[in-house]
Amino acid sequence: MQTVREGPENAPAFASLIFHSLAARYAEVLERVAFHSGKKLKRLFVVGGGSQNDFLNRLTQEATGLELFRGAAESSTVGNFAVQLAVLEGSRDDVTGADAARVSSWAGRLALALEEMVSES
Repeated sequence: MQTVREGPENAPAFASLIFHSLAARYAEVLERVAFHSGKKLKRLFVVGGGSQNDFLNRLTQEATGLELFRGAAESSTVGNFAVQLAVLEGSRDDVTGADAARVSSWAGRLALALEEMVSES
């Protein structure tokens, strides 16, 4: 395991350690997803604020071996909002907190509304 000494002069090394650790963890999780789903993953779609980090995206692509596509930074906000709306309308799931079908429905509606707003401007 790699370690980094504390102190502002070591901030770049510390940041590099964090980014490499994230990419390695993404690779581990995606390997499990592939194993449990029985599917060979080919592409990875990254959305939200992290999609704007070129360094993390490159490390993730190298660690996973998957083709990486970047989505909108706003996507994680839309997803979070969709969960909140699904729960507000009474859609509850004991395991995840919100019913996946209702969240998906809200996410679709929100994405369409966002597209309309963007096309009007």
